[in-house]
Amino acid sequence: MKKYILILSIILLQQSIFAQSYVSPADSTSIDQQLDSHFGADYEIYDMIFVDSLDVNYDSNRKLITDYYGTLDGCIVFTANIKGAYKNAKNVVGVYRAGQIIWYSDYIVPDDETYSGGIINVIFDFNNDGLVEIMTEWTSSLGGKYDSKSLYIHSWDGNQGTLSVELDEEGSLITCYVGKVYDYIDIQGDGVFEIINYIGIEEDYPEVFEWNGTNYVKSAIELETTDMCFPRNNFIPIITAVVKKEGNAFRYNYKVENSVNSAQSINKFDVYGYVEKDNAVISTLAKNWRGHMLGGEFAWKGRKIDPGESITGLSYVTTGLPIIGKIFLRGFNYVGASCYDYKTNSVKGKTVAAKLPPHPFIATVFLNSLTTYTDSSYSLGWITNEQTKDKYNTYFNTAKTYLEQGDSSTARAELQKVLT
Repeated sequence: MKKYILILSIILLQQSIFAQSYVSPADSTSIDQQLDSHFGADYEIYDMIFVDSLDVNYDSNRKLITDYYGTLDGCIVFTANIKGAYKNAKNVVGVYRAGQIIWYSDYIVPDDETYSGGIINVIFDFNNDGLVEIMTEWTSSLGGKYDSKSLYIHSWDGNQGTLSVELDEEGSLITCYVGKVYDYIDIQGDGVFEIINYIGIEEDYPEVFEWNGTNYVKSAIELETTDMCFPRNNFIPIITAVVKKEGNAFRYNYKVENSVNSAQSINKFDVYGYVEKDNAVISTLAKNWRGHMLGGEFAWKGRKIDPGESITGLSYVTTGLPIIGKIFLRGFNYVGASCYDYKTNSVKGKTVAAKLPPHPFIATVFLNSLTTYTDSSYSLGWITNEQTKDKYNTYFNTAKTYLEQGDSSTARAELQKVLT
């Protein structure tokens, strides 16, 4: 019976690993065999992830794993050590592609002899150098709440990983107690993230590590807490809006571009209109972006848009008519739990949005609104010269005069000139 329970437990454990990592049993076996052959020892995989799987499977435990540059296409990232060893376990990080392990790290050096396996913490470009960082956590057993973990960072160029964290004789300097977490914060709003390492057992004492161009090293920056607001407005957005008739409604489409002169990336875009939730359908075709509607606000959030990049396919359909509405965009950064700076820590602007027709509809009042939109479009640079602005305002004012005289057919002809 005990043997049966043991076998069942092993099977369930393997199924759990495969379910979380999206790695096939065949690939897992292949990695194991290649590890054993390469190192001449009985190795076991501790953690692994098929990176492409996260393109279609959202996993809250893997939300900071993003292969921005495609250098891990078709790859499995794994951590491994000698089976059953807790001392000198010769821990490694590796990358496997198309049936072969294409890269092994040097041995991960623990800061204590009693040591357990590594967890894949992050795969992300946090230092904005065009390479993704493979960050792994390795735990040392010191006893109970004194167990510690160390963060190792390898910059991945598509062929190999380069260790990019400052070390001492005991290993990585980014070390804290197991109950703590690492945070990644763009403290200065320059697009390069710092690593926040919490030291202390009962209380949090943030310790900052910054990128020096080669490694993450101990920083002179001091933080008393991370429960605060950090910059999310150091970028220059370029918004293009296109409105098309779709049946009895209108589709509002947006392109969000981040200027090459921006420091930060963009990961949130909100449009303020004046329509009811049951009168609009929001959608997005942009990969790894999601949209929702809150009152008259259309909000999208997703994968960061780096400087020089753009996304399209953010849209909604409504019977609301075009107006000049407000937009708020936010940069990609950490948000403290008590930070409520939505409008002050954003880049604000104007774009075409939707508003339901007034009820009751008074034509002369609505024509006044069109004149206001024309003047605003000129001040925003959407109408590029005063002559064009005056031409449209003349059409609107003339149409209003005809309406006030009761001549709706001539007023309609005047407005047709605008459409033409």
